[in-house]
Amino acid sequence: AEAEALAHEYVLVFSKEPQDPSSPVALLGVAGRNVYVDAAGQWQARTIPARLRLYPFMLAAGQAPGQYVVARDAEAPHFQGEDGQPLFDGQGQPSPLVQQVTGALIELQRSQLEAQALTQQLEAAGLIDERRIDVQLKDGSWRSYAGFKAVVEERLAALDEATRAELQQSGALKLLELHRASLANFGRLAA
Repeated sequence: AEAEALAHEYVLVFSKEPQDPSSPVALLGVAGRNVYVDAAGQWQARTIPARLRLYPFMLAAGQAPGQYVVARDAEAPHFQGEDGQPLFDGQGQPSPLVQQVTGALIELQRSQLEAQALTQQLEAAGLIDERRIDVQLKDGSWRSYAGFKAVVEERLAALDEATRAELQQSGALKLLELHRASLANFGRLAA
């Protein structure tokens, strides 16, 4: 759901990690440094990915398949100190804050599952694969980026009309086009 907003500022690629199968991800930096956060710790992009906006809360797998529970990073600075909002009311029920966060986490999970399904369609059509992208820096040198999946342009160009129509109908092609457009943002990472 947020891919369109993120594609304007970030590089969107597809995860190749087994624990995060077929997920679109936004690259935030290189060599362990987030290029979107300045020295003072301030975010330097207009759009902050939802997963980061919702931190220190997340959904964790429950005991039953498909069951999730709201979890928090108890070590996060958000929970240090005396000030803050309660997580539960006097009767032990989730506070309005927790209810709001829960709704946002559920929507994020729904969106992630939808994005995974679209990405799986792109994989099945052979349109994304593990790639290396080379970017030329301002000084004329080159930097290579790898460790993700990206569009295979030759396969996209050769895509048959029936498959193209199916991917267009599902929304998978729109996701692929957002990914392709976002590749122009590699300059910010490279700089």
